[in-house]
Amino acid sequence: MKFLVYGTLMSGFGNNRCFYGDSKKLGDVETEPLYTMMSHGGFPAVKEGGNTSIKGEVWETNDE
Repeated sequence: MKFLVYGTLMSGFGNNRCFYGDSKKLGDVETEPLYTMMSHGGFPAVKEGGNTSIKGEVWETNDE
C-alpha cells in the first residue's frame, strides 16, 4: 500500500516513529494546489476545493 503523509508524520518529526517493519519512504512530493488546510482541535485536516498545495512524503508498506 502507498500513502502520502505530511506534517509530523514526515521524516525527522516525532510521529514518524509510527512507521516500522517493512515501511519505506519512496520520495518527497507536492500536490497540485487543490486543497484547503484546516485544524480540528489540534489535528490537521485537508479538504478538497481550495488553492493550497501540500508538501509531503510518499511511503509504502506491506504491514497492515
